[in-house]
Amino acid sequence: MIFLNWYALVKPSCYTGIEDLDNVTLSESYSILDQYLIDGKIDKEFKWMLSFYSSWDYTILPFSENKLEALTAFVKRVDTSISSCPKNQLPKGVMDNRGQMGIYWISMSVEKKMM
Repeated sequence: MIFLNWYALVKPSCYTGIEDLDNVTLSESYSILDQYLIDGKIDKEFKWMLSFYSSWDYTILPFSENKLEALTAFVKRVDTSISSCPKNQLPKGVMDNRGQMGIYWISMSVEKKMM
């Protein structure tokens, strides 16, 4: 849900097909993410993805500010002057079977190129 909300906010719906996401579900998703940050349950992959999404703070802060302290702090700490996207570093096929999110990350060239 975190990816879908980010994608819906940074790309026009005519390209994504995403419209009218449920605000209750979004809020619950961000609350769970906030708790995962508190509990240290964010793995390396999710951390770089969340850092990338945080570069567009307007996609997360409206859901977290004044409500979800750990998530808000994470977003505000991200250095937007550097890319957190691992270009050509991940094993080929790691983004397969991940739906629209996988398609997006493959288009961003996160997987190693075949030789």
